[in-house]
Amino acid sequence: MHSKNLIVCARALAQELRAKYSTLPPSILAELCGIEVQRARWRVAAGRVLYFAECTRQPLRIVLNEVALELYASSEATQCTQLSEIIIAHELGHLLLPQPTVWASHSAYEDAAHAFAQELTGLPFHPARYEQSLREPKIANE
Repeated sequence: MHSKNLIVCARALAQELRAKYSTLPPSILAELCGIEVQRARWRVAAGRVLYFAECTRQPLRIVLNEVALELYASSEATQCTQLSEIIIAHELGHLLLPQPTVWASHSAYEDAAHAFAQELTGLPFHPARYEQSLREPKIANE
């Protein structure tokens, strides 16, 4: 699927969920979709680069990285709960959108998951802003 079409599809899917479930948080939406949300603590790349979460299709699961959430929340005026819901929305997008093909662009599917999360949560800015801040030295090297 072309990148632009994938983003349109992601936004439409988020709008459908909002129309059906109103203001339920993404964590509850995930549960309603049969997706387990877990929390774990991990670091990668010698502690320099952190990831907020990962998801798997077998079993359907989203795992939040508590270390990344805590580091971000301690450096910004964002609460872990609010950030967790945005991250869950992003991972939910990955799991609910059509699976990427071998030939698909990774960045296209990341952009679509970001678009889904932004639409679902009503976030006024692109969710990638959170990921970029994790790579800033003030947070990444703590």
